[in-house]
Amino acid sequence: MNLKSILVAAAAISVLAGVGSAEAALLTNQNIDGGYEAGTGIPNGFFTQGTDGVYDTYLRARARFENPLASTNNTFGVDTGDNISLDFSLPGNIAGSLAKLTIYNSLNGLSAVFNPLLIPDNEFNVDLQAQNSESFHFGFIAGPMGGYNNLVNNTFLVKLMFDAPGAGGTVFNHIFVKQGTGNADYDIATAAVPEASTWALMIGGFGFAGAMLRSRRKVLVAA
Repeated sequence: MNLKSILVAAAAISVLAGVGSAEAALLTNQNIDGGYEAGTGIPNGFFTQGTDGVYDTYLRARARFENPLASTNNTFGVDTGDNISLDFSLPGNIAGSLAKLTIYNSLNGLSAVFNPLLIPDNEFNVDLQAQNSESFHFGFIAGPMGGYNNLVNNTFLVKLMFDAPGAGGTVFNHIFVKQGTGNADYDIATAAVPEASTWALMIGGFGFAGAMLRSRRKVLVAA
């Protein structure tokens, strides 16, 4: 093995070590200290919190138009026939920050990926956390995932990554969402490794993804 290979391997080990420590920081069924402002009448609570000791991110899933319920082992359940809504909250006023939200469909292996900071109708709480609620049936999510059928038992992995200059490191957060009984062939226990190795590769695509998101969102609002 040459020196370059050794250095690359060492860097990979360093990244994986960082991922492990970030994932260990997850706290389930938490309130957001500054409150949750997105969604009319939808209460705070039952969020999974990721932190690097400086910045915090929050994720949860629920049935659309219904109040959230507690997760079990970081897994949220939604009945078949109900549309899944994803609620998120992350720092929204940090210059130079980057974020990526990935929704993985375990039945077909396809994912919807976008920057949640670029959603034009985000709300902000007193701590200037950017917050929103997005349904899986919206076109900019369902389309890249190969469609969304709320009548089919399925399991989704939702991953949120946030990085800001001066932070302790990239903040990783993830939750699982089971529609009905979930996908029996999907092993949750081994599925939650964040895509740290592809983080840098996604940065260049955020501008294009944001433009597409704005365009599709306007069409949805007009409809």
